[in-house]
Amino acid sequence: EWRANPSSTVAFVADPRRTDLALFDPHARRLIKQFTWGFTEPPFVGGARPGDSDLYAMSPPGWMLDRGWALTAEVAGITARDGLGPQRQPSVAWVRTRGTDATLLLGGRNLGQPSDPEVRIRVSVNGRALETFDVKPGFFLRVVTLPAGALAAGGVTSAVPVASGTSVASGFSRTITTEQAESYIPLEVKSEAADGSGREIAVALEQFDLQSPGTPMAALDTGWQEPEYSPLTARSWHWMAERATMWVRPLGRDVILTLSGESPLRYFDEPPTVTITVAGRQVARFVPADDFTQDIILPGEALAAAGGRVLVESDKWFVPGKQDAAADRRHLALRVYSYSVQ
Repeated sequence: EWRANPSSTVAFVADPRRTDLALFDPHARRLIKQFTWGFTEPPFVGGARPGDSDLYAMSPPGWMLDRGWALTAEVAGITARDGLGPQRQPSVAWVRTRGTDATLLLGGRNLGQPSDPEVRIRVSVNGRALETFDVKPGFFLRVVTLPAGALAAGGVTSAVPVASGTSVASGFSRTITTEQAESYIPLEVKSEAADGSGREIAVALEQFDLQSPGTPMAALDTGWQEPEYSPLTARSWHWMAERATMWVRPLGRDVILTLSGESPLRYFDEPPTVTITVAGRQVARFVPADDFTQDIILPGEALAAAGGRVLVESDKWFVPGKQDAAADRRHLALRVYSYSVQ
């Protein structure tokens, strides 16, 4: 719909157990109403009645992802099932055209073995090369500033009259004031073995964002594990090690980082102490004894001095497979359900 009509507002009814909305710019959607049954649904006759649903109003997003990504465990599973990924064919993001500069955030994992060569990742937009970088096996995060004009329409945009104040669903409406409709252009991510051997090394693209100046952005950097999901609880999460970093876009003013996670008392006899440090300055400290949601103010001057780097530390952690040398050897401290910045 948006590629054909870039000024449309869409009403979308989402299954709250799904994670596919991660494929769309989160700044473009607004939750209108949640519809729930209020009782436990027996699993005997699936599909005989509608399940719980969330109604969203979705304005034209700054970006939307096509096939070949891995932003959630569900999306990664579909990519694996379809045999896709940037090592097979370009993973495409449809990006809204703009005349301003923008910040691109791209993260994921080189799934090769330690002995494998590095992977070269190429980013292009509308066929024009934007960025090329090499990554070693393991996690990576890349933040790139795109100059003004890099995401221009290139002659694709045309003036289209748009009616204002059109009601799209009960309970909300949107007024469009622009006189010129924008369009969407493809941003492609392709990977290959950096040594030129032609070896196919899998790459999981687990983080993506692209925003114009002034819009908050956040990403997971070192010390975080891959996205996970439980169909029994319909929960998604990332495990954090005892020392982990995040990147939060400096905006020249204070921003609020929100972290939500599981009660650590499922794994420890006493709650851990969690600290947040920016540019060597401790800005928050909390002791979660239950499922938690913490709003943390990140001072603008400290964030700028740290280049956006935020350190999250826990004084307690465990190794799931400590008794079995062949089992899970990760250091796990906190199970974080979500993070956001505003």
